[in-house]
Amino acid sequence: MLIVELKKGGFNLTQKEVDQARDYAKELRKAADVRPETEIVGYVLGATTEPGLDKLTHGSSTTIKPMIYRTLLDRAHSRTFYLQKRIQKSDAVRKVDKEVEDVMSRPEQAPLLA
Repeated sequence: MLIVELKKGGFNLTQKEVDQARDYAKELRKAADVRPETEIVGYVLGATTEPGLDKLTHGSSTTIKPMIYRTLLDRAHSRTFYLQKRIQKSDAVRKVDKEVEDVMSRPEQAPLLA
């Protein structure tokens, strides 16, 4: 299960915000809405973080990670950028079957034979 605690622009994350996301996870477990073994990961997003603020692990299956917006955006861009490069590279070396190439080069669909 994923929890995203998104704070308004310019917000400085503190331990209080990390604890708030942890409390959400605890309440979900208490309400029996999720199984005890279900992994819960929470991201608390803000503009800055107080010094020394680290991820919090609660029990064996709950993790809360404070993160600044810029880090999240950089990671997303990096992953999509490298994925795009890999797709372009695989397109360049992809070999097309001769039969498929023949069919695709026809101007229109041939009539079906009975």
